[in-house]
Amino acid sequence: MAQKRYKKDGNVYDIVPDESQYLINLTLKRFVNNPDIKEFEYISAFESCERAYVHEKAKELGLKSKSRGKGLNRAVTVYKRDGSTIIQADAVIPLVRPSRQAILTLLASHPVTNKERQDLLPITERDRSFPPEASLRETNKNQCRLHNGVPIVPPSGVNNELLQFRKTLTIWPMKDTIIQAINSHSVVIINGETGCGKTTQVPQFIVDHSEKTQRGCRIICSMPRRISAVTVSERVAMERGEPLGKTVGYQIRLESRISPNTILTYCTNGILLRTLLCGDSLLATVTHVIIDEIHERDRLSDFMLIVLRDALAKYRGLKLVLMSSSLDTQMFSKYFTNCPVISGNTCPIITVPGRLYEVQEFFLEDILKKTGYMTKEMIKVKKDLERVKQNKLDLKTWMSALNVNGGSNQQGLTYTATPILGQQSVEVGQEKVELDGYLKQEMDRCLAQAWASGTEQAFTQLLQLILSENISVDYQHSDTGLTALMAAAARGSVDMAEHLLSLGAKVNIKAGSDERTALDWATENGHQDVVELLQVYMIYYEYEPCKPDVEVELSEESKLLIDVYERCFDEEQVDVDLIIHILSTIHESGKKGAVLIFLPGYDHIVSVKDRILANEKKFNEYGKLAIFILHSKMQVVDQKRIFQPVHTGQRKVILSTNIAETSITIDDVMYVIDSGKVREKSYNAVTNVYTQKCEWISQACARQRRDPFTLL
Repeated sequence: MAQKRYKKDGNVYDIVPDESQYLINLTLKRFVNNPDIKEFEYISAFESCERAYVHEKAKELGLKSKSRGKGLNRAVTVYKRDGSTIIQADAVIPLVRPSRQAILTLLASHPVTNKERQDLLPITERDRSFPPEASLRETNKNQCRLHNGVPIVPPSGVNNELLQFRKTLTIWPMKDTIIQAINSHSVVIINGETGCGKTTQVPQFIVDHSEKTQRGCRIICSMPRRISAVTVSERVAMERGEPLGKTVGYQIRLESRISPNTILTYCTNGILLRTLLCGDSLLATVTHVIIDEIHERDRLSDFMLIVLRDALAKYRGLKLVLMSSSLDTQMFSKYFTNCPVISGNTCPIITVPGRLYEVQEFFLEDILKKTGYMTKEMIKVKKDLERVKQNKLDLKTWMSALNVNGGSNQQGLTYTATPILGQQSVEVGQEKVELDGYLKQEMDRCLAQAWASGTEQAFTQLLQLILSENISVDYQHSDTGLTALMAAAARGSVDMAEHLLSLGAKVNIKAGSDERTALDWATENGHQDVVELLQVYMIYYEYEPCKPDVEVELSEESKLLIDVYERCFDEEQVDVDLIIHILSTIHESGKKGAVLIFLPGYDHIVSVKDRILANEKKFNEYGKLAIFILHSKMQVVDQKRIFQPVHTGQRKVILSTNIAETSITIDDVMYVIDSGKVREKSYNAVTNVYTQKCEWISQACARQRRDPFTLL
């Protein structure tokens, strides 16, 4: 048993005696040098390890060897290729390219079974074959890869009922431009806005052109999601007036609708990448590869672009088309710039305008105003903010009564401790502190004294009160919202400002109608030393400057509603109550149309669904709701139910993740409720694990969600 084990591992030199090795080497050397001897047979007394040694040495010398016989009669024969009576020259059957491709297609469609593979092996080799389990796994893997096929001339196919609709798409007039660009360049980028029809029409443009010129084609169109591949292939087959699986088909994980005559195959990115990683022989028979929604960057699409970029240099006839709904397409153009097959060192970018729908947008402030959404906490905060607004006006009076740049002028100052919002007027990171009436009144008095006089004694008294009574260093004056750091900055007290910063005072707290920070007060009063101190502190602790994203003119009422809402709700969470309130308002209006609700993840979908079912009686007063769920982990059969019409008197409500953003069509959607969130995977370097976090979506994603007719 030990000899067999060594033989399997290929280590035969350690167990063959030295004298046997010497005799075998000597006889093989004489056999090679004697041109008259064509065959030489060793005695049958050799052990299995010695026969294995003969095979190894014969292979090194370029000789052929063969073992024959059984048991004690088993012998090994070494022969030269020319003139041997054991074996003649190998028969060669040259195959033309169509024959080879037909064989590959047959083997891909009907893989060799384990029994057939065993029967094809020589008897002496069968013991070393793969176990049945491994062969079965390999067979299953083949089902998750694209099959090879021969490019053929597509048949003519058109659905006259849908042809007029296709001509209304904004991409239809650019048909000749797109075809010319694809024929002239190896890589073409098509940037089309949502609803332009690029997903369904560009592959058909190529098919129609091939049918017109009588040239064979085979197109692979890759998409990020399974439901997109299925629904788009069904739509394209319908537009061509053909059954699905004939000229147009799809292949996703564990499911496919293709045939040997399929020339346009829609698949997922995972299927295409798995096929390419098993060998790029597929690309030898593919004329066009289309990558749709390329802007949805993930590891699959990035690896796929790497493989395709290298394959373009090998398969010069391959055409690559990248399609995106994002405005940032220069990044992909730069990636293929240095590819040797790119003519002119650039990739043409074709921009297709989107369809103009009459979409009416309502932002958060509009929703709060139109629906009257207001919780008890929001009512309380609104009253407090109205008082704070009045107190900001009091600050101007305070500033006029105080001589900041010198001297003390405390005439006309009052120190009333009004129980207002206090610490809630801080924008970010400020904790709520509730003080007793006496402490609040005393802190207001000390702050006013330090602001008015600016003396070291006043600041010392203020600091002593903060430390002895354990009061927040960021306490804001009840009437004006000023903090101790603002007073020190306005008075130019570097030592006091440095001491307050060491206690954790925040630099980005704002006060006044113009919302000035401590840095603004120091800059306005010309205290350059304090300005430099605060700037260094902000850089060291990575304070981000507060810059408005977009300048939007809002009414005072809208600003107040937004401020109230942001103070009452955590922006990291999804306000389920507001979503239910909006859905109820839409349903009570009596206007027809399905409602599409975008949510970050499955747990949020379940929460909204449970809340709808809990208020089912209220909703049923205006008609029943038919709830559908759309999630990437669902089966395709369940996902396709969202396209089915509902009964008369029902309203369709679709709870979806970002899967509904692109590449699918839900014809009856008239209302879209966007939570503005998406769940993304992020890496935590501290815990060394991946976590799922809810993040705000980009403006490009918001535009795609805004238009419910994301395809067609």
